[in-house]
Amino acid sequence: MQLLFFRCLGIVAFSSTMLGFVFPVNASEKVILKYGMWQESLPVSDMTVFCDTGEISTTLSYYIRLSNQSSDRINNVLCKPIAVNGVTLSKMLNNPVGGFILDLFGEVITTPSKKASRESLRGALVTSALENDDISIIEVLNNYPTNEVHLNGDRLVEFYRQVEDVLKIIPVNL
Repeated sequence: MQLLFFRCLGIVAFSSTMLGFVFPVNASEKVILKYGMWQESLPVSDMTVFCDTGEISTTLSYYIRLSNQSSDRINNVLCKPIAVNGVTLSKMLNNPVGGFILDLFGEVITTPSKKASRESLRGALVTSALENDDISIIEVLNNYPTNEVHLNGDRLVEFYRQVEDVLKIIPVNL
């Protein structure tokens, strides 16, 4: 019952993102990755190249080793698209429950100031889903409307699983 509740909340969150979308003025150039007390900067371009070609930059390789995850696991979490209908997602996220869910997801992906994280995340998710009826973390990072985005690395894998679970119950097509 509790799992179903959180799945429903997740669906609503992604839907309101789709309705309230804002196209990014400028995509994120770097990610501030946080793991516990540790915090480092990583160019989004390094992660995009990794997703597009599988090529791992020296900087990204260093962070993958620090994360104690395999490069395949990081690639799966970062690059794997999850099918979702953009319009349906937008509808589900554009209500109070959707806002609540965006706030939860905003604990993983935030703006540098932690202000307007809900709107920024909504815009990035909506833009990503409307482009090709799927979302991946790398697309969200590339569509995030600030030059810098903060990721809570400790919760990123958990976040991805929650998103995947939520999107399993959203129809791909209306």
